[in-house]
Amino acid sequence: MVLDSHLGMTGLPQHIKDAYLRLSLLSEAEAGVDAGPEAVARAYEAALLQIDPNSQAEASDNLHAAYATALAWARDRPTSQQANQAQQAHQEQQAHQAQTSAAAAPLHAVTQAEVETALQEWLVPLMDRGQSQPGAVLAQALRDERLASTEAQRALQARIAAVLVQDPGQRAALFDAAVFRFQWDVDNGSQLTDRWTAAWIAQACGESLAWRGQAEADRQRQLEALAAAQACPTPDETLLTRHFFAMDVLMSRFGYWFSLRLPNDALQAWAQAYQAPGFKRPLALKTPAPRARFKFNARIMIIVVLLALAVLRIVFYPNQSPSQQPWPVKPADPASQTEGAAARR
Repeated sequence: MVLDSHLGMTGLPQHIKDAYLRLSLLSEAEAGVDAGPEAVARAYEAALLQIDPNSQAEASDNLHAAYATALAWARDRPTSQQANQAQQAHQEQQAHQAQTSAAAAPLHAVTQAEVETALQEWLVPLMDRGQSQPGAVLAQALRDERLASTEAQRALQARIAAVLVQDPGQRAALFDAAVFRFQWDVDNGSQLTDRWTAAWIAQACGESLAWRGQAEADRQRQLEALAAAQACPTPDETLLTRHFFAMDVLMSRFGYWFSLRLPNDALQAWAQAYQAPGFKRPLALKTPAPRARFKFNARIMIIVVLLALAVLRIVFYPNQSPSQQPWPVKPADPASQTEGAAARR
């Protein structure tokens, strides 16, 4: 099949356009910029910061659905360079087939024993916690001819997932590589036959996305706490107090994410130290309450007017008591004053 050398915005399906629009990637796609998996992930993290998962659950679900759609399209869709390379390779293959008249020899049927041997060979370096590039090793394993069948690759996926669930300590790099290769963050581990394992993988993927969606300052404090736990598996009271709030968030909200990055014995030691009877929980730092904005309403306007009138009265009548009437009194009739005096006598 000959691929188009360039896929413009007009060639995108409508559901991909909608997903790009929700992730604010539509303008880049219209400009012909290829949005790869990393660009989609960054756009999802930026959009996730603008949504409160507790009060906007529907918006969060719609955003995650758009992210899954765009990520699947970014991984499966060839870029323009890849399309040109595929077209050139296709032409070379046709020329080679025209020159060779001999039919290709039938492929060797791989036995179940060979598949099991290949699984054992590749699982040894993959399970090594000292492996610096588990992603490259996993890519090589998936290119092994003995593991070319769908059943063999599902078996490799199931073995890796089982190890991550049963012994997750310090296997974050392997988890990230498996998430990328098997697309666990898109299908929530639906390819795994064991439902409990699939649920664990789905929870770990969700926590990884939620952790990256935090504020930079919060992530930095949690990384400092993680580094302290890695450097000191048996903490003292000073470390426990210093990193209490960051550890409390990691253990309560990101337990799966945390367990993939810390040895199990260190994780247990820190958790038990916080639960010890002698440990005193530090006081939470008081954050100043947000100041209410001043509003010039009708009541305040009336008070200001009354104060202004009082000031004006003092200015124009400085010797007059406030109890006296500020207006002139009409003088009495002299005749009535005389009659009143005679009556009093």
